Amino acid sequence: MSVLIYGIIINIGVPLLIDLKDDFKDAKFVIELSNEINPQMSLAAFPESILKSQKEDTGCVGRVCIYNPDKWKYSQFYFYLDRPEGLSKNNVYQILHISRG
Repeated sequence: MSVLIYGIIINIGVPLLIDLKDDFKDAKFVIELSNEINPQMSLAAFPESILKSQKEDTGCVGRVCIYNPDKWKYSQFYFYLDRPEGLSKNNVYQILHISRG
């Protein structure tokens, strides 16, 4: 399923990992890394392999990984208080507002 907001398509997926630190609410930037899942009969081993590949980063205040089994893709999001250096502008987004319920 996808949602269209102001001309941007946002893919909806199944949450695999949500790891948010106390200062997550103050995050101003997010990095999105997207990858494909190799088609297979079962995704039972998929979550473990993705969790092992998670990037460790001391400046990160939150990590979220979602996967979309019908599109055979997953996205990892890393949240930061300050803009991370040395990354392509295509993968770094400025956060304007975070709502937590």
